[in-house]
Amino acid sequence: AQESKKTPRRTFCFVGNFNPLSVFENEVANCLEELGHKVIRFQEWQTKIEDIKKADYDILLFAKFRVGSLLERTEFLKNHTKPKICWIPDLFFGMNNDEEI
Repeated sequence: AQESKKTPRRTFCFVGNFNPLSVFENEVANCLEELGHKVIRFQEWQTKIEDIKKADYDILLFAKFRVGSLLERTEFLKNHTKPKICWIPDLFFGMNNDEEI
C-alpha cells in the first residue's frame, strides 16, 4: 500500500484586525483552521512585539502589521527568521499608483 503524502500542518501567527465587523482576517483564519492548521490570532494595535516573539509558530501572517512603533516593526521584520506572508487586501483611494495595483 502506498503511503499518502499529506501536507504538514502549520501553526500561523496571524496579526490582524479580528473585530467581528472586519471579515477578511476572520475568513482567512477560519479557512486555515478548516484546512487543519492552527492559527494564533493577535489583534493589531493591542499586541506588543514581545507577545509575538514569545509565541510558538511556523509562519508569520499579516496584512498591515500595525504593532508597536515603526522602528520596532522594522527591526522585528528585518531580523525575523521564520517565513513571512504579507499582503494588503485594501485599495487605497486617492493614491496615484493605480497602474501598480
